[in-house]
Formats: sequence, C-alpha cells, structure tokens
Amino acid sequence: MRSIPVLLAVALLAACATIDASRSLVSAEVALEGARAAGAEKQAPYEYTSADLYLRQAREENGHGRYGAAVEHAQQATRLADEAKAKATGTAPRPEVK
Repeated sequence: MRSIPVLLAVALLAACATIDASRSLVSAEVALEGARAAGAEKQAPYEYTSADLYLRQAREENGHGRYGAAVEHAQQATRLADEAKAKATGTAPRPEVK
C-alpha cells in the first residue's frame, strides 16, 4: 500500500518535467520566430543560427525523454533568439569604447 503514493509522486514529477520542457520549447519557438520576423537571419546570423541549433537540440533531447537537457537547450535558444532580435532591430546594448 505504501508504494502507491510513491508511484503517484514519481508520476506527477515526470508529468511536471514534460510540461516544463514543453513550455520552454514553445517559448524558444516564439522567440526564434520573433527574431526571424525582425530580420535576424541576415542582421544577426551567428545568434540566429545558434538559437536555431539549440532549439533543434532541445527538441531532440525532449524526444528522448531527457527533459532537463531539453529545458536547458530551449532556454539557451530563447536567450540567443532574443539577442538576435535585439541586434536585428538595433536595440542591442553596444559595448563601451574606451
């Protein structure tokens, strides 16, 4: 009888992991589409391409059930897509010149 609550807890944790991964993947997809719409493919090719590759890796990790890795890759994709969009729209912070 004691194993049922433990199994239920494990099942809930696994469900939460898949939800977190799905949420992160959707956020990364939206960020990458925003960057593409802003012209980042041409204006910020390094950041845009890196974001795309991280998103692809996140999808692959998610498909293999490695949800923690999927979340990490998706978050990196989101960060890079946001950088690409900022660079493409001219809103990226400029480095200080000394």
